[in-house]
Amino acid sequence: MALTQEEINDCIRSLSPDVLEDLRAMQGRQRRLARAQRAALVDFETGWTGDSRFGVRHVPLRSVGLCVPEGGGASTDPCAIQAAAIAARVAGVERVVACVGSGSPLLVAALTLAGADEFYRVSGPLGLAALTIGTESIPRVDLPLALGDDALAAAQAQLCATGRDGVAGLLVIADESADAELVTADLIAAVEASPTARAVLITTSPALAATVATVADRQLRSFPDASLARRAWRRAQALHVVDDLRDACSLANRYSLARIEVLTAEPRRLLPRLTRCNELYLGAHAAAPLTGGPLRLGALPGTGGCHPLSPGRFLRTITYQEARPSAGGYRSGALARHWRAAGLEARARACELRAARRVAEGDRTRDTALPLV
Repeated sequence: MALTQEEINDCIRSLSPDVLEDLRAMQGRQRRLARAQRAALVDFETGWTGDSRFGVRHVPLRSVGLCVPEGGGASTDPCAIQAAAIAARVAGVERVVACVGSGSPLLVAALTLAGADEFYRVSGPLGLAALTIGTESIPRVDLPLALGDDALAAAQAQLCATGRDGVAGLLVIADESADAELVTADLIAAVEASPTARAVLITTSPALAATVATVADRQLRSFPDASLARRAWRRAQALHVVDDLRDACSLANRYSLARIEVLTAEPRRLLPRLTRCNELYLGAHAAAPLTGGPLRLGALPGTGGCHPLSPGRFLRTITYQEARPSAGGYRSGALARHWRAAGLEARARACELRAARRVAEGDRTRDTALPLV
């Protein structure tokens, strides 16, 4: 099903030198524009504003799939699809796959020069499904992209309606320094309001994992509707014990949950390694239940805001937040009342628990940069 390297080379050799030169010149202009667009998407971090600071990272997707319509190998204009391949490469995507069907020599040559490195003899909705779900011969990609006609775009909308990244819920990475009561309260709060949300704990501490399981049973018994809360917890929770924090980050990236909370002794160390989420909360005082909602500074790739041929389409925007210990006190009470009025008792309790745990002497945190692993 895959085109061999010799077949790809034959496609390039079949074109005249003038056509190849035209392709290179056109792609050179597209590449310069894409580089200028990528340069405008900068990572940044604010200084401490009161008790909190915020940041944004732009992380390239690992793989992108480009698919043309059925029968479109000979008729599809290669301009748009090669521009997408160029933008993906400029964004930093490692693997660019093309489902080209019969694959006209011009299309295959253009995509090869643009940076595509895998070609498959399938196209249309079948090719798009293979890129989205994966098969024995075509590994799935992070972002499948349909280019060519409205029918294929409609198929993409159906296949990718829910997305694979940014799954609802909360994933907590914790070590032995984490507070088991807080960890448990946050995980229960994450699954309270959504039938599809997940609650996942990844820890390097077997003792913490065992304690969380025990604490969850006790906390759930105290809810007004304990049976409902217990069913939600059983459906959504997962506990993992790993050898070290590198393994924890790798497993967290495979989960691709929208929100990650890092409750470790030095949470900032994990920032560069967490690449498949939308929001990161570094430390107990910046945890998700205290925010009153998502950070809302970025968007999932492909969900709007970026032209389909812009490098921004192939980047995942990750927002993150840190907070000093004093941040928990003045917000917790108001947020607890807000969540309780909204009928979200677990979130209210998570906020109240933080207020009770707040460091009494206030903020002694200094703005120091921790080394990154």
